[in-house]
Amino acid sequence: MVYLSKLTIKNFKSFAGVHEIPIDNNFTLFVGPNGSGKSNIIDALCFVLGKSSAKSMRADQLDKLINQNPAIKDASVSIDLDNSDLLLPFDEKTIVIKRTINRNKESKYFLNGKKEQRQKILEILNIANIDPDGHNIVLQNDLLRIILLSDLEKRKIIEDLCGIATFDGKIEISRKKLDCVEQNLREVNIILRERQKIVENYEKERAKFEKHQKLMSELKKIDLTLAKIELIDIKKEQITKKKEIEERQKNLEKIDLTLKEKDIEADKIRQKIDNLNIQIKKKFSGKETSGNKAIEFKYKLENNEKEIQRKKERIDELKDIQATQTIQQVLPESSISKELKKIVEGYYGTVGELLRFDSQYTLPLKMVIGRQINNIVVERDLDAKKVIEWLKQNRMRATILPMSLIKPQPHHPNEKNLSMQAIGLCRDFVNCDPYFGKLVDFLYGSTLIVTDFDGGCKIGIGKIRMAALDGTLFSTSGAISGGFAETSKKAQNQPKQVNYDEEIKKLESNIISLEKENSQIFKQIETLQKTNQTQTKEDQQLFDQQAQLQFERDEILKQKDSTFSKKMEFHREINEKKFRVEEIENQIKHLLIDVNKDVKDVADVNKDVKDVADVNKDNNLKEEDTSNIDINSLKLQRLQLNIELSQLGSINSVASQECEVYVAKYQEIIENKKQIEEEKKEVLNIISDISLRKKNIFMQAFNKVSKLFTKILNEISFFEGEIQLKNEQDPFLDGLSFVISKKGNIFGINAFSGGEKSLVAIALIFALQGYKPSPFYIFDEIDAALDMKVSDKLGEYLTKKANTKFDETNQEIEDIHHPQIIQISHNRNLVEYASKVYGVTMINKVSQIYELPNGK
Repeated sequence: MVYLSKLTIKNFKSFAGVHEIPIDNNFTLFVGPNGSGKSNIIDALCFVLGKSSAKSMRADQLDKLINQNPAIKDASVSIDLDNSDLLLPFDEKTIVIKRTINRNKESKYFLNGKKEQRQKILEILNIANIDPDGHNIVLQNDLLRIILLSDLEKRKIIEDLCGIATFDGKIEISRKKLDCVEQNLREVNIILRERQKIVENYEKERAKFEKHQKLMSELKKIDLTLAKIELIDIKKEQITKKKEIEERQKNLEKIDLTLKEKDIEADKIRQKIDNLNIQIKKKFSGKETSGNKAIEFKYKLENNEKEIQRKKERIDELKDIQATQTIQQVLPESSISKELKKIVEGYYGTVGELLRFDSQYTLPLKMVIGRQINNIVVERDLDAKKVIEWLKQNRMRATILPMSLIKPQPHHPNEKNLSMQAIGLCRDFVNCDPYFGKLVDFLYGSTLIVTDFDGGCKIGIGKIRMAALDGTLFSTSGAISGGFAETSKKAQNQPKQVNYDEEIKKLESNIISLEKENSQIFKQIETLQKTNQTQTKEDQQLFDQQAQLQFERDEILKQKDSTFSKKMEFHREINEKKFRVEEIENQIKHLLIDVNKDVKDVADVNKDVKDVADVNKDNNLKEEDTSNIDINSLKLQRLQLNIELSQLGSINSVASQECEVYVAKYQEIIENKKQIEEEKKEVLNIISDISLRKKNIFMQAFNKVSKLFTKILNEISFFEGEIQLKNEQDPFLDGLSFVISKKGNIFGINAFSGGEKSLVAIALIFALQGYKPSPFYIFDEIDAALDMKVSDKLGEYLTKKANTKFDETNQEIEDIHHPQIIQISHNRNLVEYASKVYGVTMINKVSQIYELPNGK
């Protein structure tokens, strides 16, 4: 059996420095007042055994397990396991497991000084039946959680304990196989019913077949005659189409001659046009130079106008900044703010004072409203008037927002869907008094926050107003504002007031220079325009001559196109007629094949020499013979025969032969059905056997746990109890419950006090461990709700359990191992029962631990 021989704690939670704590292999008790940090010892054990949840160790995050002294950067816990009986697969008799954690929440495991993976540590502990989430580790409130478990959850504890989950998988596999077998059986039964009907119908099919043969003989004779008549008519059409093709070929020869004449005439006119183009090109080479100059002048003029506009906008911006700086400097002063509040009853403050921004999105939220953050918010227009009068007196300027007059921006009709593609709506990340919700809507409307430029492009620039985390703004007009955004901290380091008068004067001087330059450009453009007007008249005469020649050439080309269209039309007609001739030839081939086939079919049907001779005679039918045949009468007869055939329905020509085949197959299917039924029986037996084994294992575990529960409860309490199944016939259909009796009366668990409930839970935990023992038990104040008398009984039991080893003859009712018990308590009564006692106290917010001599 593996034992815990030593616990070493370094900078863990309330413990500072290194604390080496020898653990007795019997009953080790840690006592101390509330708040001394004694439960942190249990947390340390849970930590090193591999618990991953910080909450299970009473911490929000793993780094909170480190002592709160800022100078301490990491913490560690290690345990020494006594491996004297070499239960663990190592030669060493002492196995050291260590776990560390640093401020970056990086946790590492070590095995005998070497770094190891958590899973490997858990696998090694599992060999010794040590589970960080097992029932042998009872934390605060675990007893209450066990009591509050439902009946089904209590049964599930027994199932997990005896490991019968594997049986559920095997049963599920067998049930799936049973479903397949039953499906096969259903399919076989369906096939059997269908085959039986088929056999019964074969006799009816034979009679229908004989009548069908007689009708088919008559029908084939009629089809043969009609096919021959159709063959004669198609041959006539073939001769006609060939004659039409010859006529169209002659017309094509005449058209080709006309096209050659038009080409010669068009070439002569094209030569004249080329000569004119040469003259025009010479004139335009000089004009092109003037045109390029004009373009250059216009381009320079446009650039100057844009530069003038930019400088004017910059002047306005600088003036606005000067005015804003004044109000930015003044308004934060508490005395002036108080003065405004005294003078103006409806004064609330600036936008920046009223709104609070989510720290993650401060930059995009401020960039959206810009300088509006310095706007002053008041209640009414009369309040705004008073503020303006005060600003005038103090030579300042600001924008005023009366709450009674501002109107929120209309929301984008599709803002809900678009916001799902973004971080969210700006207004959702702004906090303020609910009264100023209308102000938030006025400033932000449906503006979205996106992650970056690509995020804005994904939603669609221009669809909706957006702001990226780096301060880039996307307008609904398609404009994008971005670049460097100065943070508030940097802004605080800048001078409070900057004078822009010198820059404004410089910009105004630049504007005057640009306007003078534009005046010179206008004069040069006018000179070029006069020169171009003179050249344009001469050019027009050349263009008129060119247009006339082009018109004549276009007329000739139109005539050529018309003639060519006729040529293509003739080609199309010839191709259509050739295609039709090919179709006719194919029809003739197929008709000859059909005729010969009909002759053979009639012969096969009749099986009569005389009839065959009549068929061969009909096969030599000539064109002149068709004049006396009434085709309509033949078609009417054919229709009547088809009606009779259709009334017969489907015909099976080999009904008698197939009947024997189907009977044989029918017998095969019956044999297959028997095999499937046998297979179903085998699967049901397997399911029954697995279910029985599952139940037996469960009942063995339940019976042992139930006996141990009754015995242990009797030892640690002043009442009796047992665990009962709700459904003893099939325990898996229901759960299990506690039946507790006191002085001969049976009570429900809810009728007992908190201490009594704790005893029931403690008895269950020890009973579970009696079935599947662990090398040690770790208890955190399981005696908290117990009175002095019951605490004594519990102490006696713990001492007995930690010092007694039972033999194999008592394994049905007793533990057969020598477990360690490690308990946290503030109950001094337990001290006399422990083999080793440690006292824990808190000095200057740091836990201290002392071994009490002689176990006291």
